[in-house]
Amino acid sequence: RARELHGEWKPVCRERAPIPDNYRELLVDLHESSGRGQRITFRAYNEGVALRYTLPGNEPVTISGEHTEFRFPAGTFGYEEHGTEGDYQRVPVGEIQPWCERPLTLECPGDFFASLGEAANVDYPRMQLSPLPGAANPLVSALGGTSSNLAYRREFEQRQDSSATLAPGASTPWRFFILGGKPGDILEHNYLVQNLNPPCALADTSWINPGKMMRDMSLTTEGSKAIIDFAATAGLRYLLLDWKWYGTFDGTQARAPGLDLPEVIAYG
Repeated sequence: RARELHGEWKPVCRERAPIPDNYRELLVDLHESSGRGQRITFRAYNEGVALRYTLPGNEPVTISGEHTEFRFPAGTFGYEEHGTEGDYQRVPVGEIQPWCERPLTLECPGDFFASLGEAANVDYPRMQLSPLPGAANPLVSALGGTSSNLAYRREFEQRQDSSATLAPGASTPWRFFILGGKPGDILEHNYLVQNLNPPCALADTSWINPGKMMRDMSLTTEGSKAIIDFAATAGLRYLLLDWKWYGTFDGTQARAPGLDLPEVIAYG
């Protein structure tokens, strides 16, 4: 079954508005002889392409893993990265090491660029990318960690667990390519990720106030107060405290010893 959508919408927090949402969609239903089936949804946008899987039925479904192959022409390079804040390395796509993070920026032959990523991930292992043994230039989806914060923090213990349980009739996350003739097109078309995610579920968004922020890298009361003083004169709205102000993941160690968070909040 095929359909087309032509529309636009305005996000709550935005770099641009309205956002175009125009695509052609193809729904393909597949069935085994046993009667078990799945639906693959393909979408083609001017800005890129996407696909995802839906498992019909009235019962939850547990899957052991996902095997989606992405095949690239010879001469394609990827900006490989491992870990959440690692260094990017430009390598031939056939030399990318297992468990590469996404989104993956790609340089294709003929001055063509792409970004491979996922969208609408809810209670599903995040996609990572690994080489496919015996083939020259493909990558295959490798599910590792999960989308929940706790499991993500235990990435190295759970990385080999690719199982997931989908609610009745639920879909996997989207796998997408954002496309462009030059690197800047990837940034200009990044709203495709928003198009593939569910719409805002909040009826009242008046309390959401986006603004500029500054991060306190010192994680000290003195450092945070200094940034608050600067923010008051520079027109910054927010102070960001990231990592360890709340203690370790399992709560066995104290919080940042030089940071009195209630005092900082009161000062702000």
